[in-house]
Amino acid sequence: MDVTQVYKFGKTLGSGSFGSVVYGVNRFTRERVAIKIISKVMCHRKGIKIHDILREIKLLSKVHHENVIGLVDWYEDDGCFYIITKLAKGGELFDRIMEESFFSEQDAVKVITKLLHAVIYLHDHGIVHRDIKPENILYMNPYDNDSIVLCDFGLATYISPNRPKLFGTPGTPTYRAPELFLNNGHDNKVDIWGIGIIAYILITGRVPVSQDSNVKRFLELVNHPAFPTFVEPDETSPLSASSKDFVRICLNTIPEKRPTARELLNHPWISGHTAYNTYNLIPNIRANFNAKKALQLAIRKVIMENNLKKLKALNEEVASATIVNANILSVPVPRNSNESLFSYKSSNSSFESLLSGCDGRSRSSSVVSMLSMEDLDEKQRRKSSLSVHILQDLVKTVTENSDELGI
Repeated sequence: MDVTQVYKFGKTLGSGSFGSVVYGVNRFTRERVAIKIISKVMCHRKGIKIHDILREIKLLSKVHHENVIGLVDWYEDDGCFYIITKLAKGGELFDRIMEESFFSEQDAVKVITKLLHAVIYLHDHGIVHRDIKPENILYMNPYDNDSIVLCDFGLATYISPNRPKLFGTPGTPTYRAPELFLNNGHDNKVDIWGIGIIAYILITGRVPVSQDSNVKRFLELVNHPAFPTFVEPDETSPLSASSKDFVRICLNTIPEKRPTARELLNHPWISGHTAYNTYNLIPNIRANFNAKKALQLAIRKVIMENNLKKLKALNEEVASATIVNANILSVPVPRNSNESLFSYKSSNSSFESLLSGCDGRSRSSSVVSMLSMEDLDEKQRRKSSLSVHILQDLVKTVTENSDELGI
């Protein structure tokens, strides 16, 4: 059955390298869900194999824990995979924290404790997440600060006595453990490093080390005897000694010396009531981590503006040409005269999914190649494959939704 026969697609909740996550509603049960749309074309371009996607689905189907996002169903068509999970209505970790007026070390401990329980469950079942970062920590309920779940298992995989080491450099640069760069293999201790990074950000508002520099410089920084250094929020808001110790042991550059997630539950900062509760960490998080996030969004906006300008310029150039006997690609016909071909509500993320071949509705993978920016740069292919009306419609739709795009 086609996914759109079961689910109605809504606004975009987020995006990644291979597609986007959109809000969805089951047409029969009215259950609200999150739908992760994975473009097969983008996977192919980035060397991701189909069995990697199926592995994520299989893995999600086997995990059942209150602190791990739950799988509802999945679908596949010619252009995309659709992974349907429970909807986390409370938003991302730091977005939620920014809504609070007070957030202390003890509040940070509550977050880390939930994260530890999720990781303990995964590790007990031979699963390594490999992409623990703030964006993958969500609240299921907007009113319950204990409803924390770990999500996005796109890079997760199994580890076992027969396969004790994993290889490759998965994950997001800022949160990657140093062993991922040494090509000697890694194990589930990369998740402990990720927990340490999250804890550091929660108590300082900063990342302990930026990986914007080259790998050699990064390894020099993390192997320095003083790493990680702590910048106290201010003279009136010191950090507890136990919080610093917790972070340090998580960020040990020797994986074997990092504690397990279960051992971390017994650390004094987590279980010993040593976390401070009198100092507000919100100002420091807002001034540092949130400022960096705002910069990233600003960069994203510039990229979107440039893409829109390219599309407009291309539209003006191609619109003047007459395409005769062209290899026009198959495109679904709108349901009615008022429905644009790309009437799917666009945000900056869903626009990316249009470019990568998935609008959550079409089963036609040909639209993917037709609209990819890579193909648009090829003049000969552009003249033979692009439909003037389709391109005009795309530009028109993006322009009309510029407010949602933030342009």
